[in-house]
Amino acid sequence: MFVHVSALQSVGRRSLAIKLLEEEPSAAQQVPLLISLAKGAGSTSASGHPADSPGGEAAEDTLSRALRKAVDARDPDLVYLALFAAYRSRPLPEFWKMVGPRPTARNLFVKYTRVKVCVCAWLACPAACKRYARACPAG
Repeated sequence: MFVHVSALQSVGRRSLAIKLLEEEPSAAQQVPLLISLAKGAGSTSASGHPADSPGGEAAEDTLSRALRKAVDARDPDLVYLALFAAYRSRPLPEFWKMVGPRPTARNLFVKYTRVKVCVCAWLACPAACKRYARACPAG
C-alpha cells in the first residue's frame, strides 16, 4: 500500500492517495501514511510553520484525519504518533484547536507532558523533586 500512496503523492495525486487510504481497514497502516502525506503536503514558511496556502490547509486536514483515525482505533501508540506529528508541524494554537475537541487525544497529550516534566525535574534535582513524588505520575 505504501508504494502506491507515495507514488500517487509524488505525481501530485494526493486526493486519490487519501481515497485509496480510506479503503485500508487497518488504522495501524492508515495513520502513518496519512502523516507522511501531511508532511509532503505542508509547505513551511521561514519561521518553520506551515505557510498559509492550500498545501498547509491540506496538511492540516490530513493530520486531523490521522488523529481522528488513531482515536477511533483506540490505540494510544497511534494517537501519540499523530499527536507528535501535529505538535511538530503546527503552531501551538492550531495544535490545540485540533486536539481540544478530542478528549482522548487531549488527555493523552496532557498525561505525556506531565510525566515528561516530572521526569525532567527529577533528573535535574532529585532531592528537590521528592516533595512531588506522590503527585508525579512517573513516580
